[in-house]
Amino acid sequence: MKRLAFALIAAAICTSAGAQFANPELNAMVAAENAFIKMAKDKNTRDAFLYFLHDDAVTTDSNGPATGKERIRKQPPNPSLLSWEVAFGDISSGGDLGYDTGPWKFYPTRADSVPVAWGHFHSIWRKQPDGTWKNMLDIGISHDSLTVPEQLHTTSIPLKVPAVKVPALDATISLMNQEKAFLAAVKMNGMAAYGPVASKEIRFARQGEQPIITASDKEQFLKRVSLYSHQTLVDGGIASSGDLGYVYGTANVVAMVNGNEETKRATYLRIWKKENGKDWKIVLDVMTYN
Repeated sequence: MKRLAFALIAAAICTSAGAQFANPELNAMVAAENAFIKMAKDKNTRDAFLYFLHDDAVTTDSNGPATGKERIRKQPPNPSLLSWEVAFGDISSGGDLGYDTGPWKFYPTRADSVPVAWGHFHSIWRKQPDGTWKNMLDIGISHDSLTVPEQLHTTSIPLKVPAVKVPALDATISLMNQEKAFLAAVKMNGMAAYGPVASKEIRFARQGEQPIITASDKEQFLKRVSLYSHQTLVDGGIASSGDLGYVYGTANVVAMVNGNEETKRATYLRIWKKENGKDWKIVLDVMTYN
């Protein structure tokens, strides 16, 4: 199985050679994602997820975040095809933690040429001690078919290796305290809480909506009243360099189900980045539910 995975990664690197980034670790991470995509296409989606997801990977179900792969393992392979591609990726200065996102399409069978569902995925990747990459968190949103394709790119604010390395425990505490302070601000001030901590590159993703990534769309989005409430932090992770980290948790959302309002348990993901080397900024903010 390892030999197959290495072959898939090598093939992914070759086929995307025209769209490589300056950062070799970012290239390696995206190559792992492309190998994941290829295995899902060549074999089946379930086995691809079982191989590329970490044993403690976080996904989502109707109860919010779900840890581990047992739920996936119990699902038998089927003839459907989940196809996706990377549109954006970024990585820590230490090169061991990064994330990517892009559009997905779902086909009932591999023989179908027209998808029946669309959306965007969001994945956290961590480099393992043996040099391979594993997906630590994978959550998505669904929405109507894509209108404007996004070309593969990365941040305009790449991280630099810090002059003084922050101990892992201190960096983790800093990240978690930042998230807790943000949640308190959201509870008190609503969407205005994003003002002081949102990166100019922040990407918003909400279930049922196209990604909110342009300056004008983000401006309008931040004027809205959030449909999500009672956000509760569950856990997260941080890069060894202490400048990129992610947190995830639960939230409540009022959704329309068969014409009736129903409160559902949602999952949120936020990625924080020290763009200037010292202050945390949100670069990705996702909320989804099944």
